[in-house]
Amino acid sequence: ALMGGVLGLGVAFGALKALASLGAGSLPGQAAVELDGTALIFAAIVSVATGILFGLAPAIMAPQLRVVEALKEGYRGVHGAGGLGTQQRLVVGQVALSLILLIASGLLMKSFMRLQQEELGFQPQGVLTASLRLPQVSYGEDRHPYLFYQGALERVNALPGVDAAGVVTALPVVGGFGPWNYAHAEGRPPPTQADRRGLVRRVVSPDYFETMGIPLLRGRTFQNSDGVDGPRLAIISRRTADEFFPGEDPIGRSVVYPWNPPVHFEVIGIVGDVRLGPLQMDTRPTIYWSATQSGRLSMSMVVRTAGDPSALTSAFRSAIGEVDPNVPVQSIQPMTAIVSASLAQNRFRTILLGAFAVVAVLLAALGLYGVLAQMVARRTQEIGVRMALGADRSSILGWVVRRGMVLAAVGLAIGALGAALVTQAIRGMLFGVQPIDVVTYGVTVTVLGLVALAAALIPAWRASRVDPVECLRSE
Repeated sequence: ALMGGVLGLGVAFGALKALASLGAGSLPGQAAVELDGTALIFAAIVSVATGILFGLAPAIMAPQLRVVEALKEGYRGVHGAGGLGTQQRLVVGQVALSLILLIASGLLMKSFMRLQQEELGFQPQGVLTASLRLPQVSYGEDRHPYLFYQGALERVNALPGVDAAGVVTALPVVGGFGPWNYAHAEGRPPPTQADRRGLVRRVVSPDYFETMGIPLLRGRTFQNSDGVDGPRLAIISRRTADEFFPGEDPIGRSVVYPWNPPVHFEVIGIVGDVRLGPLQMDTRPTIYWSATQSGRLSMSMVVRTAGDPSALTSAFRSAIGEVDPNVPVQSIQPMTAIVSASLAQNRFRTILLGAFAVVAVLLAALGLYGVLAQMVARRTQEIGVRMALGADRSSILGWVVRRGMVLAAVGLAIGALGAALVTQAIRGMLFGVQPIDVVTYGVTVTVLGLVALAAALIPAWRASRVDPVECLRSE
């Protein structure tokens, strides 16, 4: 047990090295995970406790051994197999726990694959992003913030390899569902408090939708000529159109914010729905305001390039500095990296639980192999007698395999029932997958059953190769 604990610490040290690459530094508290004194003490306690616990059972049974009967000829071959009962029950438990882990990891893996295939509503490939915050002392009522962003967009658009550029108050996927306000459609009475609808709002520049690859479904996008003195304009998402104007044409209609006094935003276009928050959460009704009419000090710039967006980093910083060197450029990274980071926790727990499941399956296979190998070793003389009396090798092979598969079948049945209960606890981690998924259950049971069969075949093959003459000579 102590040797196993030392080996386990070595494996843990290597696993921690892989942990950083799996989490990509995006997991909270990841930096605090290390092999410190507490981990070493824990490993030592577990190792010693394991040795004591699993040494107690045979140690207690040893004084009860009937020495005379044990020395009788043939005892070991016929009656000695009864001592395998405890080991068989442990193997059944191993198989059951392995199946629970395997099913849970299978559900998370299927959920993760569904998340990766989920429509984002935009095209992240080839887009560079950066966060900009204007100093409040330089931009305010006397100088509209969009004057800076308009100049910055002109400089960035002039860079080689840039196809389009825009700004937005919060990037998709990581921006979440705020800020938002209650609103209602023009021409309808304000809804009651129970029926109020919230609208997520984003402030964007005219070329934002083109830059992000968000499709324009109807109407038009914003223009630089949409000034502060003109009517307030808005572009709404498809879901907003369906919920606020069901069966109607929203173009030319207004979305009303019940403020004091009420504020009307004329709808000039409809765009596709975009994943604003975590991918496992549904889209929300969204309204877009024009940056030319609603100045914001803090915005994110998005730049679509023809090549690798990371190669534009240096030139992008220089272009912003030429417009105003006092504006810091922060969090500059490709949009694909942001999307990947949003999946980091799902990816990490899927891989981690999958690794635990693989280890558990290997332990179950080793346990089953060990029990059957010990049974064959104890009953070698009995097997020789059976073969001397006419049993062929195939019957001996089937006899040992059946013993192993009975243990595996009992473990699989218990594990399937346990998984049906345990997987309810991870319901909130699943996306597009039910806790009881017939395909996942079927595949995992089949895989573990095949592993158990492989583990049983090796001692069964050895049993079938027993030489009856040698066994009878030893008798």
